[in-house]
Amino acid sequence: MSDSIQRKFLQRVPLARARELILSLARRTEPETVNVESSLHRVTAEPVHARFASPHYRASAMDGIAVRSADTTTASSETPLSLPDVGTVTPDAGIAACTAVDTGNPLPDWVDAVIRIEDTVHSDGVYRIAAPVSAGRDVRRIGEDAEAGALLVGVGHRVRPYDIGAMLATGIDRVSVRTPPRVAVLATGSEIVEPGGTPGPGQVIEFNSRMLAGCVAEWGGLAFYAGRVADERTALEKAIRSAVSTHDVV
Repeated sequence: MSDSIQRKFLQRVPLARARELILSLARRTEPETVNVESSLHRVTAEPVHARFASPHYRASAMDGIAVRSADTTTASSETPLSLPDVGTVTPDAGIAACTAVDTGNPLPDWVDAVIRIEDTVHSDGVYRIAAPVSAGRDVRRIGEDAEAGALLVGVGHRVRPYDIGAMLATGIDRVSVRTPPRVAVLATGSEIVEPGGTPGPGQVIEFNSRMLAGCVAEWGGLAFYAGRVADERTALEKAIRSAVSTHDVV
């Protein structure tokens, strides 16, 4: 190799400049709509907003009893308060009562707090408590996780497992994402041997293309092995032109 060619080959491009050059050639791929369940690691093409609130009803955050907090103010360890379980019946104002609930159950309008089951003593349909409870305790309000219309993910966001859960929980089952870039990976060199072969003197197993294909997949692209090309200018030009015609990146 002549000195002039070698100097040109070894000329370094600073990382910032290389990134600038690559980004100047980059373009957005087309959007497509996919099922949310299939959107993991895809990049959003549009913002996603909650279709409805999560939770969309007042819910119990614990197993226990739902009560009116104002009815529990006199409860203490010295004078426990007995609360009959009225089920689905709404008790009159001033009558201390409760209704048993499990985690996630909707709460009736007349209650404003939940007492955990471990803080009660139950016998014959009556629950005894030894301390008052404040309004809102262990109650999941409407929209506690996400309000209706709330922004869940923005444009250009790489979808995570948590995002899938948030979208499904708020009524979103389809999402607009960018199509993955198609990346052709060419292996070059007259000295390389395909994996599984036995290299002779001066030969090496070709592994870089497989490694790069794995990186492409990890970064969200679709990698395609475009074959092995010898160190011959015409063959290289032909292989590159062919790959460019059908792929976004080579």
